[in-house]
Amino acid sequence: TISRAAFNDLILQTRSFQDIAKAGEAKVEGDPSALLAWFSALETAPFWFNVVEP
Repeated sequence: TISRAAFNDLILQTRSFQDIAKAGEAKVEGDPSALLAWFSALETAPFWFNVVEP
């Protein structure tokens, strides 16, 4: 569970999930290491990536 404000920070990459969890703004049910492994597998796309290429 995560607040909307904390989710926005996560999506905008202004705070990490670890920082949000340490602040008590997120609650993980189950294995937290599985969630952290999933976050580490995500790639950051370049800001001006081509959505459609000819």
